[in-house]
Amino acid sequence: MISNGMGSELLCKSMVKTLVVTDIHLHTPRPGYLDAQVECLQKIFEEANPSKMIIMGDIFMSRKPNPSVLLGFKRFLDSSDCDEIYVMRGNHDSENKSDNGVTALSVFHDPDRGRHVITHTTTKDEWTFIPHYEDENRIREDLKAAPKNNIVFGHFGYIGCVGTVRLDEIPFGLDVEEFPNTTYLGHIHRFKQTGDVTILGTQYSTNFGEAEKDSYYMLLDDDDNPSFHEVKHGPRHIVCNLSELPDVLKRVDDPNYFTHLRVFVEKLTEDNSVTLASDIAGKCDAAQIDIKYNPVFSEGGSTFRPSRKLFSLNEAIVDEYIDHSGTAIAKEDLLEGYRLLDEDS
Repeated sequence: MISNGMGSELLCKSMVKTLVVTDIHLHTPRPGYLDAQVECLQKIFEEANPSKMIIMGDIFMSRKPNPSVLLGFKRFLDSSDCDEIYVMRGNHDSENKSDNGVTALSVFHDPDRGRHVITHTTTKDEWTFIPHYEDENRIREDLKAAPKNNIVFGHFGYIGCVGTVRLDEIPFGLDVEEFPNTTYLGHIHRFKQTGDVTILGTQYSTNFGEAEKDSYYMLLDDDDNPSFHEVKHGPRHIVCNLSELPDVLKRVDDPNYFTHLRVFVEKLTEDNSVTLASDIAGKCDAAQIDIKYNPVFSEGGSTFRPSRKLFSLNEAIVDEYIDHSGTAIAKEDLLEGYRLLDEDS
């Protein structure tokens, strides 16, 4: 457990009031995965025994979740016996990118039962909720407008919160200095703290790029003091080379986890990948076994930049795209913008 001056875990738990989780990304890529996600969340809830719960966005993996996923989330909510639950809209939960707040989560909004779905920025007592917006200026203004002593819960990132991209590829324009309040964020999947801004991260790995990362849930006591508790169960991803497999197999069968295993090989000779996967499956109880060749190119990628235009859009393509997209901007304005860009190119 990571603790912020709480004294002891027992004292912290005796003062616990609110459980905070985020980016649970419920989906059904293979049999058993959704159940493993729900069971992990249920176990976290049982450990925390909170009076309130906040889920900071990206409840679903898909913008249009299938019925099994909707029922899986309902199962988790129905098993979560507490006074109030706040569910924020994340980018994966939004029907489109128009920032209109439309989300499948709305079917779970039931204030009479203490279930609140946050589709737009909302202040509730000492808490301010800012869901995902494509327009960062909207987020910037909402951060400024939050009451001075409120805690902010949001679903967005800031410059530098993702350490694995080049400076010219950072997808965020917000600076951490623009966060005047204590803030807890979803959206980014790895735990990180910068000043008064904390990225909680997912409670389990969601893909092989997050293999064996540390995962936490957060508890806030009655005075909104946080403590962070490591999650040691649920879905997880493990990556290893073939030579490391004997040692890794000892961990794969841990019943606390629903394990996805990826094995990198230098080359396949007599056995093909299917045969190798079958052999590994006979030695462990992994939910998924993925065989990959070791990469033959460096991770730096290519520096090639074309000196001429390789392809171009035309107005007919743009017109058809707009007809099939959800946006609050008038079609004529979008087409005019395309024409201006085309003239400048």
